[in-house]
Amino acid sequence: MRNACGDPVDCVLKALRGRGMKVRPGGESQWQAFCPVHEADGQGHKPSLSVGTGDDGRVLIHCHAGCPTESVLAALGLKPADLMPSKRRKPPARKNQRKVLGPIVKTYDYLDARGKLLFQVTRHDDPKTFRQRRPDGNGGWIPNLNGTPRVLYKLQELLAAEPDEWVFVVEGEKDVESLASIGLQATCNPGGAGKWNQLDNDSALHGRHVIILPDKDVPGRRHAQDVASRLRGKAAMLKVLELPKRGHQEPSGKALPSRGAALLRPAAHRHLFRLPPRQPIPEIGLRPSRPELLRLLPPPETRRVPG
Repeated sequence: MRNACGDPVDCVLKALRGRGMKVRPGGESQWQAFCPVHEADGQGHKPSLSVGTGDDGRVLIHCHAGCPTESVLAALGLKPADLMPSKRRKPPARKNQRKVLGPIVKTYDYLDARGKLLFQVTRHDDPKTFRQRRPDGNGGWIPNLNGTPRVLYKLQELLAAEPDEWVFVVEGEKDVESLASIGLQATCNPGGAGKWNQLDNDSALHGRHVIILPDKDVPGRRHAQDVASRLRGKAAMLKVLELPKRGHQEPSGKALPSRGAALLRPAAHRHLFRLPPRQPIPEIGLRPSRPELLRLLPPPETRRVPG
């Protein structure tokens, strides 16, 4: 059963106040009050009842003197179902409630052309999210990029690459790392889709052979077209190419778990490098060498895209 009185927190706090139990804030989404079971006599007790909210929106009640929750609810005229969030809607966010970041599980350094650390992108889990931060000069971090130049990821490696080497533009740092792990040159802009215009400049890609690999969703495709429009006439060669979907089934029945892993699969080699349907696919290992990868690429002039 679900409660029928709206916001369960409001129900509990209203019931406490209605029985003369003084309620005061005790932290984010937490309150302290007199226990209606053993502190209802108004004899100057120290509030011992804690009220808070769980991750699923339910109300959590705990009497530090040991009164059972059922007894507290009975004294308030409530039922256990009144502690549960309404099934019809999510519990509203409490005022002044801050979103708590999960632990950092990965950091991506953005360096300038000389190798100086400009800023980091941090990945957090539970929930999965990304943040940006810059050094404060004292060994700490400032949680914004105010006034910090936005540069391409792996800018130094990009500048050091051979001028005729294919460069893959993807949407996030994880995909850049996946491509780099199999010997391909790759980059992205900070912030993901729709943020290419925030770069200080993209001149490291001018005069290069560029393949844009979009994410297979509307924002990803729009981002790819935006990047293509900004590089058109500046890149020596330019192509927007969608890889097989994540989870695409090969004849072997194995799924492609990620874009980086997809490049290790023969089906993806044929798709990416546009090999004729009946042409044998060269065998490469799980960690192919640079010569093996270059052997798969046709000459640049055969891959030019009009306009």
